[in-house]
Amino acid sequence: MIPRRWIHILPMEYKEVLNPPSDLLSNESIVSRWENEFSTFFGTPYAVALPSGRVGLKLILKHLNLQKDDEVIIPALTLKALVNIILSLGLKPVCADIDPKTLNIDPHSLQKRITSRTKVIISLHTFGNPCYIEEICKIGEAYNIPVIEDTAHACGAKIHNQYAGTIGYAGFFSFDVSKPINTYGGGMLVSNDVSLINFVREQNQQFVIDTAEITKKAKSIKIEQTLYNSQLMYPILFLRLFPFFFKSIEYVYRKFQSVPPENIRYTPLQARIGIEKLSFLSSRIEQRNEIAQLYRKLLSDKIDIPYVRTNCTPSYYMFVVILPMESQRICRSLLFHGIDTALKEEVIDDVSTIINEPNCPNANSVYPRLLALPFYDGISEDTIKYICNCLNKLIK
Repeated sequence: MIPRRWIHILPMEYKEVLNPPSDLLSNESIVSRWENEFSTFFGTPYAVALPSGRVGLKLILKHLNLQKDDEVIIPALTLKALVNIILSLGLKPVCADIDPKTLNIDPHSLQKRITSRTKVIISLHTFGNPCYIEEICKIGEAYNIPVIEDTAHACGAKIHNQYAGTIGYAGFFSFDVSKPINTYGGGMLVSNDVSLINFVREQNQQFVIDTAEITKKAKSIKIEQTLYNSQLMYPILFLRLFPFFFKSIEYVYRKFQSVPPENIRYTPLQARIGIEKLSFLSSRIEQRNEIAQLYRKLLSDKIDIPYVRTNCTPSYYMFVVILPMESQRICRSLLFHGIDTALKEEVIDDVSTIINEPNCPNANSVYPRLLALPFYDGISEDTIKYICNCLNKLIK
């Protein structure tokens, strides 16, 4: 069985997460060091470690002192969790359509969605592929609207030698298990705005230390890898292709990979792991781009691969392609060849259908045709050739 992902874990990391030394539960100076090294690496003056990227977004929106029913523009393809955050603050999410070539928010659609009630723009670097953030920020400046960079997928991605997440008013990152830097959850907020940073630090002081979620995530990784190695994952993956079983399997998965409570502080244990992994982030991004280039070379020209802008370096959180037909049948057929792929809400959400936004035809067309191919550190060239050969035959 070829897994869709294989979580990156350093030697001895698993044991340390399950049995952390006492100083990795209490030494806050390690978290400060992690924040300083992160801000230095990314070339931004301030960085604050948080329970998750989602908490970062929520705190940014709270700091902006928005009024009830103020509008927040988001891309039609994003996680539905963003919609929930926006609604929880009494705000109104508005979807802009995507550019079907990049899967990122379309600046032209974005500009059409702006009204007198628009107070924030959130732009996602989808699957780690840098969006047109410079153009989006110019639109924001013209209307005096702050642009928040959703960099949950794109830690380490670059735009003209500047890191994604550092161009807009503020950016937030995710360190969940499948992200370019895995610290078993947590996130980072960056900004040049001192008042925002001070507000976030004050909120952070109210959070508490609790390692239960970190331990649960570490154990879930081992269970997942054991299932793949033993081939027991196959029947689970097959059943999840049917709606009834999908909901049940998704429920169990979320119990293991749950979003941590918003009041859990980022721990020194996570910070130590982050510091170590930051030191080879660039080399990992380079390797991931090499894997992506091999896919691009071998896949049929009937399969659309998201366009990467000139002088941009994606981080490739996932390698997602656009098929010429709906992906459900292809996903099932690949499974019979021992290849695990992901589709629909396993990959991303079409939130335009959730908030009943009728004017996002590109997102509506692309969404059912998305397929995430196996993509992880150490995947072999022969494995990629086998995947591409199987997929190319299925779409002839």
